[in-house]
Amino acid sequence: MSMEELKESIVEQILDAINITHLLTEELTSNEDDSHIIRSVGIIGKILDGALENLKQLDV
Repeated sequence: MSMEELKESIVEQILDAINITHLLTEELTSNEDDSHIIRSVGIIGKILDGALENLKQLDV
């Protein structure tokens, strides 16, 4: 993967995490505590883990 592709991938992963966080916030605002919230948090963690691994490859 080229340096530019890696940077684009990191940006996409972070934007995905932000979007899921917004959805999670809306869900919490509605006071709908359910398994979807727990699943969303898990997805955010996986996305951010992937972004972290990509950053490690950049030696940042």
